[in-house]
Amino acid sequence: NGGGLLLQSDGAVVTSSHFIDNEAGADGGGCWTNSSSASFTSCTFTSNISNHNGGGMDVAGGSSVVLTKCVFTSNSGVFGGGFSAENASPEVISSTFTLNQASANGGAIHNYYSEGYYYKDVVTSNNAASNGGGLYSNGGSPLVSHCTFTTNNAVNNSSHNASGGGMMLYDGTPDVDSCSFTSNYADYFGGGVYNLYSKAILTNDTFIKNHAMYYNGGGLHTFSTIYATNCSFHANIAYNGAAVSCGGLYNQPVDVSKFTNCILWGDTGTEILNNALATFTYSDIQYGWIGVGNLNVDPKFKDASLRISLTSPVINKGTNLAPYITPLDKDAHPRILNGTVDMGAFEEN
Repeated sequence: NGGGLLLQSDGAVVTSSHFIDNEAGADGGGCWTNSSSASFTSCTFTSNISNHNGGGMDVAGGSSVVLTKCVFTSNSGVFGGGFSAENASPEVISSTFTLNQASANGGAIHNYYSEGYYYKDVVTSNNAASNGGGLYSNGGSPLVSHCTFTTNNAVNNSSHNASGGGMMLYDGTPDVDSCSFTSNYADYFGGGVYNLYSKAILTNDTFIKNHAMYYNGGGLHTFSTIYATNCSFHANIAYNGAAVSCGGLYNQPVDVSKFTNCILWGDTGTEILNNALATFTYSDIQYGWIGVGNLNVDPKFKDASLRISLTSPVINKGTNLAPYITPLDKDAHPRILNGTVDMGAFEEN
């Protein structure tokens, strides 16, 4: 473990350091921490290799590690090409992951039963041969906030059954807030996000130009409970359910998925495939959908990020009682103005 650096005690402070071309036979090609606390600031992890977890870095055994303004490039591993955390408490802030690759799950990030906090990360152009091109989370209650997932891929050239181009959520109770999923690709389910067994919360997220090549859910596919509030979907592509696809629920006890205050507009093909009794309410859905407060009108996006114009018909058309509604929108502006929330990820200000 720890091709470049191994930490098994508390208090390490690592700044402006470079981990390049290191290799570990097991975990942490660049660095491995176990049962320790440490901080890394303005460090780079480049072309490191792990034969198991964390090509660039692996955080394990209850470690508490904070990464700030770090850059992970061209690292590779089996789980977590760039970074992996198992049973740990990582904080990854304002860091960048590019061209990392996992032969199994989590091209950039692999979060396994960890209470991870990922904030203002830029996760682009990473690949996973199985699931979660950008991020794969298994268990725990990670918070992923204000992150950007762009041009990540979940690709299996032999079986074409890789899912979650931008992110895969498996088990646990993940919270994904104010994130952007753009131009991610999956062979199978969920070009942007694939949710399985977990009870996930999605708020103020945008899904743009994601693609599920051979199956369902260009923007999002869920096989378990999901609460999506004030999310926007546009220009996604899939065989079925270009924006959202809801399959049979696997989680027990079963809670019905709820999509509230959302915009689903301009996706290629049918907006929704719903085989799971999911409810869509107070949402603007192209071609219409049965549900309280739903609209079928052009939302009048004013820019490519899916902000709405001053004359948008979805202003003040949401419900303030939406599940897990947040006090701020995706731009960190007040969520409710003039008494009633707008539909979509952005409040018109």
